[in-house]
Amino acid sequence: MTTIARLLPSFTQTGSSLVTLPVFSLRRWAGALSTAGVATAMAVLGASLAQGQTYSTPGNYTWTCPAGVTSVQVEAWGGGGGGGGVNQNYAEAGGGAGGSFVSYVASVTPGNVYQLTVGAGGTGGAGGTATATNGGQGGSSYFGNSTAGSPTGAVVLAVGGPGGLLNSTAGTGTTHWSGSNGGTATSSGDLPGSGAIVYPGTSGGNAGTGSNETSGAGGAGAGLTGSANGGAGGAALTSAGNGNAGTAPGGGGSGGLQKTGTSNGTGGAGGSGQLAIITPIFVTGTPTPVSTIPGTA
Repeated sequence: MTTIARLLPSFTQTGSSLVTLPVFSLRRWAGALSTAGVATAMAVLGASLAQGQTYSTPGNYTWTCPAGVTSVQVEAWGGGGGGGGVNQNYAEAGGGAGGSFVSYVASVTPGNVYQLTVGAGGTGGAGGTATATNGGQGGSSYFGNSTAGSPTGAVVLAVGGPGGLLNSTAGTGTTHWSGSNGGTATSSGDLPGSGAIVYPGTSGGNAGTGSNETSGAGGAGAGLTGSANGGAGGAALTSAGNGNAGTAPGGGGSGGLQKTGTSNGTGGAGGSGQLAIITPIFVTGTPTPVSTIPGTA
């Protein structure tokens, strides 16, 4: 059984005075609880488990630190890479890699205004009648930067996934497909360099060759509990078509596949990134003492 003491190691009861609860501990341990256990914990504490704001549309934003808050948990997901494009017959391209994930408790100052950016998913590589191109790299998501739209000075940053490689080499038939490689997932460039939870996404799949008529699948975006805990990658193609888009946050797009003709072959777009700012929970009143949370065996 999971006890309140394990969930909230610094929690103390102070009658009817204001109680500050470490939401960071709740957030990180929530994955170990059943739905019933989380609901019970919330009822016991008289507050929402997550108090904060999530930004899921790519672009630049500002966030004003509330009064009394001196640290926040920032969670950032990089955008997924786009799938590669193809412009030759009997050819298929690799999938884009999933975006990385970073979680960090950052110091903030009440009343200060902070910049943040949500990275876009990488564009799918061109194909069909166009010159084939690699899938685009997913955009980085970051917090605490100096200038809107620039990562300079960022306190937290999660890089996007690299795109899948283009394929401009024709195969010779159904038993001789040509294929290109998927993007390789990375966390290189993530910030901060220490003291954070950091995961790369998963790499994009390589396209098939020989008699394997399959484009590369998109890699999964990373998340709080691992490299495949974010958005799903786009599904691989097993017949001629344009690649499938990845799912937000951070899923990579799958590669295109062209058999005969020139109407297909564009790579799928990567899923957009995301950024969440989670503030401490403030609760008034006297919590009800319990020894265990039901449903957490």
